[in-house]
Amino acid sequence: MMRNKGDTFVQGMESGCNLKVMTFNIWRGSTSIVQVAEAIRIAEADVIGIQEADGQLPALARKLNYYNDEGHSILSRYPLHQSAHKEFIWIEVAPDEVAAMSNVHLCHEPYGPYDIRDGLDAAAAVENENRIHMQEMNSRFHLLGQLASQGVPVFLTGDFNVPSHLDWTDEAKSMHFGVAVEWPVSTRLEQLQFRDSYREVHSDPLTKPAVTWTPGGNGHIEPDEVHDRIDFVYAGGPSATIDSRIVGERGPYTDIAITPWPSDHRAVVSTFELIPARIPMDIGSSIQVSHERIVQGKGTIEARRNIE
Repeated sequence: MMRNKGDTFVQGMESGCNLKVMTFNIWRGSTSIVQVAEAIRIAEADVIGIQEADGQLPALARKLNYYNDEGHSILSRYPLHQSAHKEFIWIEVAPDEVAAMSNVHLCHEPYGPYDIRDGLDAAAAVENENRIHMQEMNSRFHLLGQLASQGVPVFLTGDFNVPSHLDWTDEAKSMHFGVAVEWPVSTRLEQLQFRDSYREVHSDPLTKPAVTWTPGGNGHIEPDEVHDRIDFVYAGGPSATIDSRIVGERGPYTDIAITPWPSDHRAVVSTFELIPARIPMDIGSSIQVSHERIVQGKGTIEARRNIE
């Protein structure tokens, strides 16, 4: 069984395993579930943090034959276990061996790039971030940072509705209204040793801006739109980033092109090698799956229901 040693989690397999983690805002759940499922299949994602599911997560899980947890809006090829905290869930990547995952969709206001476009100075934009988005993230900063420091691989996905300080640099001022901004959410995650997986692989925002907002709803883009990277896959703890790609419509920002593209956000999919951890089973023993899961290649149906 899973167990821990004091306050430090025991690492599992020594050789590690690979995991593809995706973040995907599916646009209020109103787009074609078939197209969304196809995008996930093409990206070959193992675990997906969904934003704006709007009740469509179980249907999407059935299309993919994946586990799902509506409370965290997460889809997974692997079994999901509730943790003792609402901020994250366990992914059982191998028998009795787990990684932690958290998924967020931060408030769409304030949106700093719009505010700066409209004349707000950078310091005031940062103050807005401290007042709203930093407060939204506060408990995750604490819990996820603690997990990662204890040797648990942790993944954080989301539509953050805030850019990264790794993009708004002095060198990239020409792309951002002539200012560099230390956006506090990404800065704090970096201080907690969480890695922005896309920027790990593609370090230069000038050559790889990786814009995720926006391809436009059905291709429509407002003339004064501000394009930016606001969808992220972060990683902490014992893992290494192997690859990271933007998934979207055919165009200059996209690494994996899919037609038709069903969302007003581009998605991000990152590949990691990780050393999973062992945890005590009494920390949240519910397997949260709301549908029957077909076991590929065995010709049987394995029913997964809540286990109290």
